[in-house]
Amino acid sequence: MGASASKSASLWRRIIKDPAPPEMWGQLDRLRALLDAHGVDHDVLTSEDPGEIVYESHRKALAPQIRASRQSGSRHKTAPRRGHNREVTATQTLPSLDGRTFKMLSSTTSAVNPEAPSTFRYFERDGVIWGDYTGDTVTFGRCVGTRAGDVINVSFVHVLVATGEVVTGTGVSEIEQDDDGMLRLVERYEMHGAPQLSICAEVPAA
Repeated sequence: MGASASKSASLWRRIIKDPAPPEMWGQLDRLRALLDAHGVDHDVLTSEDPGEIVYESHRKALAPQIRASRQSGSRHKTAPRRGHNREVTATQTLPSLDGRTFKMLSSTTSAVNPEAPSTFRYFERDGVIWGDYTGDTVTFGRCVGTRAGDVINVSFVHVLVATGEVVTGTGVSEIEQDDDGMLRLVERYEMHGAPQLSICAEVPAA
């Protein structure tokens, strides 16, 4: 593998062997999620040399960067995971999406009908996200994905009302919370060959 210019990448030279042994999966996932959640640049490098379990010592070394990130209130997207298929939920600071309903406020993809906006129902368990949606521009849709910290990564599919076309895609949503405690999703995804942005707000429970 090529050498990385990132200082944080040097961590991985001592951590990962290919393939990583099962007893190290949880520690690798937690460290990777920690780096992702706080915007620490890193690459996943592999080696035939035996790996070492160094998560605890490097977590302490990263503590100053994590505290600075929390104090600044900055948010970062979670980078796609590379390697094996296991996903682990990073530390969440905002409530679960389970059982919550959201309505779309705005979208760069299409005009939103304020009288009948698309609505989304979300469910969450052990870092897994799934849900369904319907509304002004889609007859029905489904989504499934994962949550790491306060960021969700989902794949979606829906059918357009206007043409009956089936649309698929992936997106990343940052979970936010307003002063009243209601959640909001800032969704970034690609459609029609261009990056898109939509905002969805939680609907108060009846």
